[in-house]
Amino acid sequence: MAAKTPQEVVTLFQKAMNAGDVDAVLKLYEPTATLVPPGSEPATGHAAIAAGLKPFLAAKAELNLNVVKTVMCGDIAVLYDDWTATMDGPDGGRVPLAGKATEVCRKQTDGTWLFVFDDATARG
Repeated sequence: MAAKTPQEVVTLFQKAMNAGDVDAVLKLYEPTATLVPPGSEPATGHAAIAAGLKPFLAAKAELNLNVVKTVMCGDIAVLYDDWTATMDGPDGGRVPLAGKATEVCRKQTDGTWLFVFDDATARG
């Protein structure tokens, strides 16, 4: 499914991550987009983004994303959201995480929206 609004990119990302569907996640990023996963270096391009998300998918991360602000400028949108997650820890128990994300989306020529930049920096 394609995102018809910038906020829908975030909603579809949450749904795809919670389903463990890396292919659906990657379809939400432009081919040369950059993701900054929590605790990791920036990953640019689909292969690097998939590798950056691998630990979260392997740990069965369950995300809850909440867009708190969207700023639009033509075909560019900056989204600010709060997120929480739980994932499998090294001892097998569920570990909570929380963070704030800043995302840049761009409207595509077909009217859909994709991530250009996604910084999901974690906080305690």
